[in-house]
Amino acid sequence: MTNPVTYHAFLSYRSDDRPLVLRIAEELERRGCTCFLDQWYLVPGHDWVSALEQALSASQSVAIFVGSSKEMGRWQQRERAWALDRQAGDPRFAVIPVLMPGCEPPLGFLGQLMWIDLRENLTDPEQLDRLAAVVRGEPITAEGHRQPRATLCPYRGLMYFREEDATFFFGRDKFIERLVAKVDRHRLVAVVGASGSGKSSLVRAGLLPHLRSPDRERVWEIVTMVPNTDPLFSLAKALLPLIEPEFSGYELISKSESAANDLKNDRVSLRNLIDAALERQQGADRLLLVVDQWEELYTQCEDPAGCQQFIQQVLVATDRESSPLKVVLTVRADFYHQLLQDRALLDHLQEGKLDLGPMTPDELREAIEKPATAVGLTFQDGLVDRLLGDARDEPGRLPLLEFALKELWKRHAAGQMTHSAYDALGRLSGAIAAHAERVYAEFDEPAREAVPKLFRRLVHAGAKTEEDTRRRADLRSLDEVTQRIARRLADERLLVTTRIVPNGEESDDHAAETVEVAHEELLRRWSRLNKWIDADRKF
Repeated sequence: MTNPVTYHAFLSYRSDDRPLVLRIAEELERRGCTCFLDQWYLVPGHDWVSALEQALSASQSVAIFVGSSKEMGRWQQRERAWALDRQAGDPRFAVIPVLMPGCEPPLGFLGQLMWIDLRENLTDPEQLDRLAAVVRGEPITAEGHRQPRATLCPYRGLMYFREEDATFFFGRDKFIERLVAKVDRHRLVAVVGASGSGKSSLVRAGLLPHLRSPDRERVWEIVTMVPNTDPLFSLAKALLPLIEPEFSGYELISKSESAANDLKNDRVSLRNLIDAALERQQGADRLLLVVDQWEELYTQCEDPAGCQQFIQQVLVATDRESSPLKVVLTVRADFYHQLLQDRALLDHLQEGKLDLGPMTPDELREAIEKPATAVGLTFQDGLVDRLLGDARDEPGRLPLLEFALKELWKRHAAGQMTHSAYDALGRLSGAIAAHAERVYAEFDEPAREAVPKLFRRLVHAGAKTEEDTRRRADLRSLDEVTQRIARRLADERLLVTTRIVPNGEESDDHAAETVEVAHEELLRRWSRLNKWIDADRKF
């Protein structure tokens, strides 16, 4: 048997970033590096576990490319977990985050010694020379270790913690243990908590890294979805790339619509789709379906019958003892009464419910101090105690706290976050509203007239402000002026845009892009927005 070819670098990336990564691979090859592209071992129907092990063992390093997508791809998550596991056993094995234009740097890589920053220039010769030297195993000078991580914020603001942010997700260890135990014992698990309690973060940054760990007995395929207006379509669209990876562009949309119709008409079941997915993804023997924001079934679903069919498909697919499927759903506590009215769903959830309570003062302190310590930042004496005191009586304190910490980081002086900066941003209760007002004031008059219309499209008005929820809109359905406003609000982290380039596409021609409010706390805290939505509520 011949020895495996040794590569300088295994290149890990999302499929929609492939054109950019291929350009970088060419630059590395010009510098004498041999590169292994992750697509070479991803053969549908073949055992990816052993293929990944062989590919990593034949490589001296892994370069993980982080692009403009909201999160890393599912294959990247696997590769990242396995690469970091190998690095833990062999410190000489380099794992190098490569930041590309438009990326949201993952906090989980802040512990890496070397970063490559191509955010401003994809072909920056100095950065590419540095990357080539690292993957070849050459020693790096002190100047070479001048890191961009000093420019990276260790807090997530209004955004949830992603799987790749797990090492900076502090203060929830007890609930992570409980959730992992629930998933080990039960096939259907519900994480129930107040708006802003961190349900999505607990699942994504707490549970998923545990399941993805290479030393676990089971190998998990993981799919995440939100119900949106048509939950069966969302379900089909989430699962089809596992079954037919070659689907792309409009074909993926068309096939998803067809599969959704088959689900509605009982021509195919979720159980059938799960079996087909695991057959194609050889090496994985379990599939976890995460249904985030389950309350959308009650606030956004346009077809009540389709909503019930979705629930029924989930119940049937998880009913048998031998099912390889497990489902974790997150739901706001103020919508749990909807689940209570569904006896079959309630019966399945009796033992699988996890109530996510508020953080204790010690847990909050950990979430405040540990990320700062990890990147060499400090707090002025007494500031952490002020933050804890202000957070004590705030029902939506986690997103408020993360937002305030991110704003404090922007204002830090010589590595220290200060009382004066905290006062200037409006303290905990006023920080989000003050930021929104500053951004709104910077718009010209025509834009200010358009902003309320945009937010009305993005908010589902409840009976009162506390019951308002977010809803998504297709960015391309907005006129050109409103699109520009939405992008500016996204730049200011008041809105979130998500761009999805279907599998296999090498351009943005078929990209779908959605926009939504960054966090529901904005709906509670910004009085100007409250007035706009109240005007609709009166109708």
